[in-house]
Amino acid sequence: MKIFALGLIITALTLLLFPQETIWFGVLHLIGVSVILAFPFLKFKRLNVLLGFLIIAIGLVLWNLSFGFSWLLPLGFQPEGFVSFDYFPILPSFGVVLLGIALGNWAYAGGKRSFKPLKIEGSKPARFIAFLGKHSLMIYVLHQPAIIALLLLMP
Repeated sequence: MKIFALGLIITALTLLLFPQETIWFGVLHLIGVSVILAFPFLKFKRLNVLLGFLIIAIGLVLWNLSFGFSWLLPLGFQPEGFVSFDYFPILPSFGVVLLGIALGNWAYAGGKRSFKPLKIEGSKPARFIAFLGKHSLMIYVLHQPAIIALLLLMP
């Protein structure tokens, strides 16, 4: 809910500051919705591979079409002339989530890791990657306005 709420805040801010490029369903919205949608799929194991590729295929078809309405925008039905700074519709993006669930079910079959991790703990690269992981949401939230500002400053 926290991630989805941040997405709603970004929607409100972009609506006020950049009404022509408002973020209606960006990556934070997608993550928030995907966490909820993913729960029933956790038990499907290999079926998630098929469902994931099917959802990706449907989403790629939708990506090349435009529609005369906007109420299904979160699913991937883009209205004519749609523009946004950040757009990650459920179709095809949730398909990637399902592929990740399938990979996780394979890599951690029976709740146990099926591979040996690299022995890099404590190294500078590992500490840096751990730092990025622990602060990824804040990094994402801060990088968006920085990129938008740079783009707006370009001639």
